[in-house]
Amino acid sequence: MSKPLRPQLRTSQPRNVDAPCPAPGITTPGVLTKIIDGDTVDVEIRRTVRVRMLDCWAPESRTKDLTEKALGIAAKEHLAEICPVGSPVTLFMPTSIDGHIDSVFTMGRVLGSIWSADDPRDLAQRQRDAGHATRTQEESQYSGAAKRKRKKSAG
Repeated sequence: MSKPLRPQLRTSQPRNVDAPCPAPGITTPGVLTKIIDGDTVDVEIRRTVRVRMLDCWAPESRTKDLTEKALGIAAKEHLAEICPVGSPVTLFMPTSIDGHIDSVFTMGRVLGSIWSADDPRDLAQRQRDAGHATRTQEESQYSGAAKRKRKKSAG
């Protein structure tokens, strides 16, 4: 009977204790099933979940502000170009340190990051690189705060 294989440890080089560790979370393959707008999509894992992409603030496509609406539609169309419905994707949903996912739900959506097979960048980064989204709400000219500021200066 042969011995089980054991990993060989290298002791000649020190272990890098400052190396980043992956964030706690759940990563699963899935299929993009619907594009809601420039920063929200439906991804089917075992069942379809609506995913609000992390680090991605795109203008809204459903708004009375016609300028924002046009930009929101353009963001949605760009997302459809780079990752069409039916594309296989990998979905990462962060969890709390103890593995609970209840903290990643917002407005009936899970917060997460999504990758398609054809590009190492996540979809949020690809939307930002194309100018269709910002990393934070504060950077967006269409955030609630930015809209209030414009309204106040106009009035």
